[in-house]
Amino acid sequence: MLGFASAIELQNYSVSYSFVSYFIEPTKIESFLKNTQAGAAHATYGADIGVLVKHLMTSFILCVVQLLLFCCLRRVLKKFYQPRKVIEDLGGGPDPEGLFNWIFPLWRRKSKDYLDLGLDAYFFLRFIRFLLLFFIISGFVNLSVLIPVNATSSNDTANGLDKFSIFNVSRREADRLNFHFVCSVFTIALFEMMIRREFKYIADVRQKHMNSSLHRSKVSSRVILLGNVPEEYRSIAALNQLFSQFPGGLEHIWLLDEYHKYERHNLYANEAVLEMESFLTALLSSDKTLLDGDIPKQPVMERVMKKLFYPPIILPIKLKPISKQATYVRIPGIFRMFMLQKRVSLVSWSLHTLEISAIALEERIAKLSTGDYEKMDKAFLMFKTQESAYMAHQTLLSPEYGKMDDSLVEVDRNDIIWHNLMRKTGVMSIMVNHIINGMIIILTCLYVVPVSLITLVSQIPLLTQLLPFMGFLKKLPREVGSILSSFLPTLMLSFLTDVQLTVFRILLLMKGHCTGAEIELDLQLWYFVFVFVQQFLVVSVLTSLVVVFVNVVEKPASIPILLAENIPMSAIFFFKFLSVKAFALCGSNFVRLRSLLRWVVITKWVDRTPRQASIRTKQLMRIQWGAVYASFSVYAAIGIIYSTIAPFVSLFMIFLLILFMLYYKHALRYMYSRENSSETNGRLYPRALFQLYTGIYCLEFCMIGILLSLRNVQGEHTMKLHALVVAFVFGLSVSSNVVGYTRFQKLFTLIPQIRENSDDLDEKNLDERISMNLKEQSLLYLHPCYQYQKPTIWLPDNGNEDSEQLILILREYTNAVAGGSTKGNAAADANS
Repeated sequence: MLGFASAIELQNYSVSYSFVSYFIEPTKIESFLKNTQAGAAHATYGADIGVLVKHLMTSFILCVVQLLLFCCLRRVLKKFYQPRKVIEDLGGGPDPEGLFNWIFPLWRRKSKDYLDLGLDAYFFLRFIRFLLLFFIISGFVNLSVLIPVNATSSNDTANGLDKFSIFNVSRREADRLNFHFVCSVFTIALFEMMIRREFKYIADVRQKHMNSSLHRSKVSSRVILLGNVPEEYRSIAALNQLFSQFPGGLEHIWLLDEYHKYERHNLYANEAVLEMESFLTALLSSDKTLLDGDIPKQPVMERVMKKLFYPPIILPIKLKPISKQATYVRIPGIFRMFMLQKRVSLVSWSLHTLEISAIALEERIAKLSTGDYEKMDKAFLMFKTQESAYMAHQTLLSPEYGKMDDSLVEVDRNDIIWHNLMRKTGVMSIMVNHIINGMIIILTCLYVVPVSLITLVSQIPLLTQLLPFMGFLKKLPREVGSILSSFLPTLMLSFLTDVQLTVFRILLLMKGHCTGAEIELDLQLWYFVFVFVQQFLVVSVLTSLVVVFVNVVEKPASIPILLAENIPMSAIFFFKFLSVKAFALCGSNFVRLRSLLRWVVITKWVDRTPRQASIRTKQLMRIQWGAVYASFSVYAAIGIIYSTIAPFVSLFMIFLLILFMLYYKHALRYMYSRENSSETNGRLYPRALFQLYTGIYCLEFCMIGILLSLRNVQGEHTMKLHALVVAFVFGLSVSSNVVGYTRFQKLFTLIPQIRENSDDLDEKNLDERISMNLKEQSLLYLHPCYQYQKPTIWLPDNGNEDSEQLILILREYTNAVAGGSTKGNAAADANS
């Protein structure tokens, strides 16, 4: 019996093995995974120039086709391709006629014209301009000097474009490395000079902008979020007394409360408005006889009330003991059927829900105005002057540990992450933050596996051996196979990076950041580390981080040699990588085919009411700058590393930067919203510049390794002195980085009390105007659910006044709604 069972198990195993082996070859996979010493980018070493030209032409043709399609559609579909111009008056007159006449006026537009979109947008264009100037100057010098030196060298192992890189310098011509040494020192010196000048420019522009009347007129410029407020200070009188020593004192105080119950009321009210408007819109379009003749109002309401449905379920999920926060999940009402619940009248349920929500929220607002509620340990404070807000932000308010020691300045009320605001500040919260940081590091390391497998796509014979079901690739024409093996790896690498970006945003949201601006700053740091490790170190150096770690721990001095052996061999891969980024992203970002398809086709089925259609049309895209800055820092760092090792990279970088400068100038003017609630006031740009030092350090380490490892014909190390000089330059670079950060950090995050060259500002009149607005909106920095107002029903205008009559009947039937509209002017602003 036991033998029979063993035979069955063996037979099942054989069947399973045969099934699996159809898709993968286990022995081949095992041997492949054991071979983790070479970076995936090494597969392109020695590639012929013709292969690169085919690769570039394929990317170029796809980009041109998409740009031509964009040029044809941009004047026809203005609501999609130029939504900001349709919604806002941008000035400047009509666009020039012709398919391509819009390009040159847009290119000549100065970066200062984008300052009204915020410092993050303005400095990003400045970032591209800074990189463009750097690569033009360094590229001109390095190409002029190094290309003749590399091309006339005689290393027999270099082929294709590698003959124009440092890899073509042979042992017989070791003295030629003097040119690379001088050009490397020049490139580093140029970078240091330009970045120091840029730091001063950033500080000057930032201080002028922060002290301008445009910025100081914003309410958020004088608001701070104070955390860890002790029990004895959770009152308006106590906080006013504490902050009375600051010039002008406090103007408004918002003590946070437990809002979850009332948020649920607000969510149900929004669901009720949506369900009722959807039903009435569909009823008016399907029942043309609803209001024909002299039908009494009561029979009309009876017919309207006949519609039965299962109300949606809004389920709160609380994360204890980490936080009191509740995440609400909307469950379709059909699940009520499994709980043996009966269907109810849709309109009756909607009106009843609106009445209950209005009563509950009005009672709560009355208690908030009298201070009769349980107060949390966080408060929003608005000072009368901007200077006082920054003084309070920098002041140690309490001598006790863990009390009023956490604050954020210039908090935009639209940028607040409310469920994180309710999070407890304690040991559990700190542990969660460390766990999430650990998860990000682990994910960064584990992502080596899919990134390593990308090398299979560039080697079709190996791919078909490891994955037998991919054997059809062998039957493709040779030219098609060459294009696929050259084109797909870079696209797959970009796709993997985009997936990880979404994962990072979810994890950073779980860390408990109270504003979107904090998430963008944190994301910029982690995403740069991830992209640099995965898209450069893993691809160019090793497919196994374990090997890197072991080498670094056992022989730290081997790092320069490790980089020198691997980085030059990956030059062609990054030529392709940068060109695909430039062509693919530029073309796809302009034409946005997926968004266009969704806008034309899918939204017609999704938009059930005029309100939904209006919100979709008027809601402009908002850019999240953290990942954008980090991505360009990585591209620039790669360009810096190869600036003297493979000088042709400067041409690819210049081309990429020109295309993206054109795209972002167009997108910021015509597509993106001018309101950026997650504005960091220019703090992302200095961080991006400091991240460029990563490229400088890698260049220096690589040059040290190359200068130390190359021997002449007699076997002598003739470049030791040069390597010591580069090591000294590395020390100067580190010192410059530390000194620059120490000297400019406060200028990038704070504002000085001495104001120079700021706009003339009538503080008294400005404060009076803002105070009047805030007195009318005393709930400005409390949860948005408290700003609930009775909704205005928005129905479509069908031309025969049926909508107006139905709105009148509803208004007379109930007081749960504030009226109705067929134009959408009032309705669009109510509870949208």
